[in-house]
Amino acid sequence: IMAGGSGTRFWPASRAAKPKQLLALDGQQTMLQATVDRLAGLVEPEHTHVVTNQRLVAAIAEQLPQLPVANILGEPCRRDTAPCIGLAAEIVLATDPDATMLVMPADHLIAASELFQSAVGHANQLVADDPGRIVTFGISPTYPAESFGYIERGAQQADAGSQPTSFQVTRFREKPTVEVAREYLESGQFYWNSGIFVWRAETILAALEDTDK
Repeated sequence: IMAGGSGTRFWPASRAAKPKQLLALDGQQTMLQATVDRLAGLVEPEHTHVVTNQRLVAAIAEQLPQLPVANILGEPCRRDTAPCIGLAAEIVLATDPDATMLVMPADHLIAASELFQSAVGHANQLVADDPGRIVTFGISPTYPAESFGYIERGAQQADAGSQPTSFQVTRFREKPTVEVAREYLESGQFYWNSGIFVWRAETILAALEDTDK
């Protein structure tokens, strides 16, 4: 779980010492607590890791007493998403060379937990069938958003007729203008990029190493 936000969104409620993932926006659970609870029955607490910045480790440990303290990883400095994922993958791989990872942000609101778990199970099976696969989750867009990245889908996979469905990714598109986003929406071939992924730890580390070459 990536939980390294800097507190710039939802200001002034969200601050550097208490970014949005540590806020209880619904008055009950914080976004981080809801994210962990969403994994109940799917990923055991001892296999759940939170990557954050060093100054938030104590606050997160207080919010998630069910997790081993060693599973809350504090980065000494901010390096954004890829190094965060790489650090987690190295740690997971050291304990389980065959590990499959579910990577997700801590600040998503997902009401349909059962559907989410079904999608994760489907993604896990895709990776089990082909260990070299990298699976990403798309969100059906509801308006021409300029602030999100987009995923263009290609051919549907051989699981046609099953739920959830999966498609080959044609390409990723960064934040478009509103005119281009409207074209994406009207085409029906694009999803918002959720930042949720499933892959084997060794696969993503190999991909990151290849990117550095």
